[in-house]
Amino acid sequence: MTGTDLTELVIQYEKHGWRLRRIVSTDTLGPDILREIEAFGDDIYVSLSVVDGAWFSRRSGERSETWELRRLGGSPLAMLARIEPHSDPGGIEKILREIEEKMSHKTKSVFSTDAKVSPTSA
Repeated sequence: MTGTDLTELVIQYEKHGWRLRRIVSTDTLGPDILREIEAFGDDIYVSLSVVDGAWFSRRSGERSETWELRRLGGSPLAMLARIEPHSDPGGIEKILREIEEKMSHKTKSVFSTDAKVSPTSA
């Protein structure tokens, strides 16, 4: 994903009330993409993960906040986590990491390029 792609994604999410909170990546990000992320604000958390994705959040009623992990690159995929108020930071981190693990597992099993295809006979 390029910086331009990320900008377009963030603009799309912001139209619906979402706020970019984190970028997770399987590899160290290059300077171009880091500059693009910094343009969204200095409070965007960037970390290594088992998946390439962007975490967005928005209020979900008065009692919770919904976080969405959007896969970056490949086929579009998003997974949600609901965070209850007064959750401790360690608990929130655990929930978000579990979603990242689930997405990694799902993308490896569903979008695998190593799938064996048998030829069909005519």
